[in-house]
Formats: sequence, C-alpha cells, structure tokens
Amino acid sequence: MRISFLGIRSLFLLAGISVFGFGTSMSWGAGICPCVTDTDGSGGMDSITDVLTTKDCAEGDCSSCVNDCDVDCDGDVDYVDMGVVSCSSQGFANCCDLPSGACIGADTLPTCVVTTEVMCTQNIFNGSYAGDGTICVGDNAVTVPAASGWGLVGLALLLLTVGCLTLRARRGVVPES
Repeated sequence: MRISFLGIRSLFLLAGISVFGFGTSMSWGAGICPCVTDTDGSGGMDSITDVLTTKDCAEGDCSSCVNDCDVDCDGDVDYVDMGVVSCSSQGFANCCDLPSGACIGADTLPTCVVTTEVMCTQNIFNGSYAGDGTICVGDNAVTVPAASGWGLVGLALLLLTVGCLTLRARRGVVPES
C-alpha cells in the first residue's frame, strides 16, 4: 500500500482542516488569493458592469473579462465569484472569505446556483438561500455533511493506524497474532 503526502493532505482539506498553513482558500504553494474584483479592467469598481461581466463568464462568455474573473481563486468562474464582486462593489471588506451555499428559485436560469447569501436573496437572483455549505444537485439544494470533532479524531486515528502498518510492512515486521 502506498500513501502519498498529497493524498493525505487532500483528506484533510476535504475535512476543512488547514495543513501546514495552507487553507482551503489557497492553491498549494501559490500564496494568498489577491481577490481582484475589477473584472472588466476599468480601473475601479463599477458595481453593475463588473457583476455582469462575472455573470457572463460564469455562464460561458468570458470575452469581457479583462482581469481574471475567478476572483476567489478556486479554479472556477462561477456564481460565487459573482457574489464576491457584488459584495466588494457595495464597499464590504474580506469578500473572498464569505461562505457560499445553494440559492433555490432564482429568477434566472439555472434555478439552483451556488453563490453568497446576499447575492442569492437580493440583487440579481432573488432566490431562497438554503444555508452555508449547501450545494446544488440538479434543481435541488443538498446539505454536505460536515466533519464533527469526533469524526476528525476517528480520521486521525485511522491515518495513524494505516501509517504504523505501512511502516511495519516496509521494515518486514508483521504483528503477532
């Protein structure tokens, strides 16, 4: 059995645990996300233009994105990015750190999108926010189970056991029955 460090790191990131100071909002070794919300390159925050530019890119037309429209640096241009741009255009700080969740019954297609709460309940979507951490499966919101404290303890013990067995197998020491 072979276990890589990146595989173990992925398990921790799935559980939402930061490993060696690299949290879930950062790319491995890439540094902190700059969270640039001027997506149309106008040099400032024009709330409606930047929001609509990001919306168009989330729907597949990125021709108006002068700067990177993936403002939250998660690797996807989506409606969460649109929520971050809208938050920033209203003068709020730390917009890239806002939680996101499923927005149901949105005025635009698709009828379920993942975005920030403010973007869901106001502005463009006028939908119903299903809660932080929820995702869309088709047109429905689904709650993603969170890892509890005891679940994380169990995961740590499981990883410790697998590590000990791997080390024993490499040394040729087999536990006595």
